[in-house]
Order: sequence, then C-alpha cells, then structure tokens
Amino acid sequence: MKNERYNGHSTHVDAISSEILNTVPDAVVSIGADQRIVLFNNAAESLFGYSRDEVIGQSLDILIPSAIRHQHKKHVHDFHTAQEPPRYKHSRGGIFGLAKDGRTFPVEASISTIDVDGRVIITAVLRDISERYQTEIMLRKLSAAVEQSSEAVMITRPDGTIEYVNRAFSTITGYSFEEALGCKPSLLKSLAQPSEVYSELWQTITAGEVWEGVLTDQRKDGSFYPARTSISPVLDDDGVITHFVSFQQDMTEKNAMEKRFLQAQKMEALGTFVGGISHDFNNLLSGMLGQAYLCRKMADGDRKLLERLELIESLGRQGSEMIKQLLTFVRKEDVETETVSLSSFIKEINKFIRTAILEDIEFNCTLGEDEMMVKVNPNQFYQVIMNLITNAVHAVSAVEQPEISLDLRLVTVDAIQSGRYEGVKAGQYAQLSVSDNGYGVDENLAPKILVHRGLAGNRV
Repeated sequence: MKNERYNGHSTHVDAISSEILNTVPDAVVSIGADQRIVLFNNAAESLFGYSRDEVIGQSLDILIPSAIRHQHKKHVHDFHTAQEPPRYKHSRGGIFGLAKDGRTFPVEASISTIDVDGRVIITAVLRDISERYQTEIMLRKLSAAVEQSSEAVMITRPDGTIEYVNRAFSTITGYSFEEALGCKPSLLKSLAQPSEVYSELWQTITAGEVWEGVLTDQRKDGSFYPARTSISPVLDDDGVITHFVSFQQDMTEKNAMEKRFLQAQKMEALGTFVGGISHDFNNLLSGMLGQAYLCRKMADGDRKLLERLELIESLGRQGSEMIKQLLTFVRKEDVETETVSLSSFIKEINKFIRTAILEDIEFNCTLGEDEMMVKVNPNQFYQVIMNLITNAVHAVSAVEQPEISLDLRLVTVDAIQSGRYEGVKAGQYAQLSVSDNGYGVDENLAPKILVHRGLAGNRV
C-alpha cells in the first residue's frame, strides 16, 4: 500500500513538474549524453518553431546554426564529461539558436546538469535576446561613431563633472581622456567672453533646454580656438536630468577659409578697379613720355636738361611697369623671372636710388666682392629696394645728421639657423640690407609688421 501511494504521489509530482515546465516563459531543452533532445517545453516550441514530437530524439544540431555546430558540440561534450560537472552555467553572447524557418537568433542560456538513474541530463533554459542584442549592436555603433567623430564630444554629470571625452576632444584641446576625467568643463574656459555668457548657458541647460553658440575656449597649451558648441541635457523617464552632452566643432580652419574667401573677393574687386584705371593711367604716362621725348629733342645739347629728361622717361617707364605688376598681383598671374647679378643690378639702379634720397642725407653703398647670381623679377626687385630706401628716408627725416646704408654680402646659413625660418634651407644666400640711423619702429607697431617672403629661398 505504501509503494502504491508513493508511486501515485510521484506520478502526481511529475505531472506538476511537466505543467510548470510548460508554463514558464523561457524555453527549456534537455539532452542526454548522446546530445539528443529528451525534453522540449511549450516555450521552446514557440521559440524554435518545432513541435515537441518533431524534436524529441533528434540531435541537438537541428537547433544550432551550422557555422557553430562543431564548436558547440565540443563544448557540450566537455561539459558533459567533466569529472565534476558544474550545476549551473550562465552564458551571454556568442550563443545562437536556429529556428525551423532558418532564422538565427541570439540566446541567453542557463545550463545545469542532473543525474537521473545514473544518466547525466544537461538542461538549458534559453531566452531570446534578439532585441537586447540589436540594442547592444546599435550602442556599439553609436559608441564607435562618437569616438571617431571629428567633433569634440564631452559627457558630464548634472554637477558638470566630466565622465567621458572622445578622441577629437583630446586632439582639439590637448587634454587626454585621463586628464579630463573628473574635471569640470571650466578647464577650457577663457576670458575671451564675459561671465554672463556662461551664466546664460548654465541656466539654459539646467532648465532642460539645448544651448547653442560659439565660444572661444582655451587649449591645454594656452592657445585659444573658436568652437561652435551645442550642449544638450539628457533626461530619464521621469524628466530628471542625468547628464549633459556637449558637441564642439573647432572653427579655426573654417574661419581661416572664410577670411581667405573674403580676401579673394576683395582682390577680385581690386582687380576690377585696377583693370579699369590702368588703361587711363597708361595713357597719362604715354602722354608724359611723349612730351619728355619732344623736350629732349628741343634741349639743344643742354647736358643737365637731357639727364633730367632721361630720368623722367625712365621713371615713366617704371610707373608703367608698376601698373603691370599690380595687375599681375591682383590677377594671380605667373611672374616672369630671370637670373641677374645683384651687384650689377644695384649699380645700374643706383642713379634712381640717389634721386629718392635727399641731398642732406649721407648715403653709403657697400657691395661685396662675390659674384651673386639670383633669379628674380627685375621690376619687382627694383620696387622692393626702392621701398626700403623710401622707408629709410622717412625714418631719418627728424635726425640732424641722417645716414642711410645699403649693404650686399654673401652669407652662409647652417642647419641650426635654417630651422628658425620656415622654407629656408641650409646653404649660401645673398643678404641685402638697408639700414639707417633713424628712430626705428614704435614698439606698439612692431608686432603688426607683415613680412612678405616673396624673395625668400633664392639661393646663390
């Protein structure tokens, strides 16, 4: 009687267990040592698309994608033959199921072993994590996109403490991830904008709104950069701010391009203007040169008058060449160059230099003995020298005993010296200098002087 009651109780328990297995939301699949399916609950039927009768006694392979069957079979064998098989194993990622319709899907598995009458049964509780898996893929893509973005990205807590910065942030600001982590965004703050800007920014984002604008921030090395900035609050389901996300675009190159574009527009307008007046100006010069020629015919052997008329003609031709140079500059045309001897060239234009220097100014011209051949545009080079002389004349205008010196010499630039100047290589160079004993350039104006290196790099 006792055994009958026990057997009846056991049958009742088995029925309850079977009912429980068929009501749990997760798929339950059990296999024996031969890796054939011995248990397949209702949730497993829904997950894989097979009925219980279709899979009982079948190899587990029908539920495993072909690409990972061999590896999976080895894992199951190792798990089954372990001297002390673990009672429980939890696995996420890397496990995929194969449905009857050929669809594959990621699963999360909880695996356990039990001994039934000397037989080891492996049971896996499976959960479809397709939605979570896709979310994780999207998060990885988003993370990669943020990390590889050309814009600086910064994520902070509600109190402003930095939790994350991407590579572009480090590239733009000079601060590494480790240096920025735990700091406040104020490490980029500069005095280029008033404090009211930051107050308005903080009020906007703490109110749950997006702030956009251009800030001038400061890099780690102390330099400044303009940054188009957008800061957005991140809200949870209850509308509470959990983080702030900042996107910054370094505007340095963009601003430089805009300046170059505006400069190009100005030069185009200047070219139109110069082109319009050059014809009329050349007509005036032609008239002057024609009159000078007629006067020279009427000079009747007056040597001094002839010299002055020749000088007028020469200056007129120089004026015509200057118009051509200006047109070349504004039209970006190629400049024709030729190889000249600097000593001979300066000797040739010396009489024009003398006319630009007042009689009470002492002028000294020292030309080196070395023959220095350089490739220049003669007209432009002449204008450079005359500009230097004219500047020197203005500089000594208030000096009691004014002096101007022109010095030409051969110099050697070594590797150390060449490193100080962009585009200058080690070698021999012709050095032309114009000096005076004037009062020099005002200290406030010195930083504003522009150095045009049009002749730099002409090696002897």
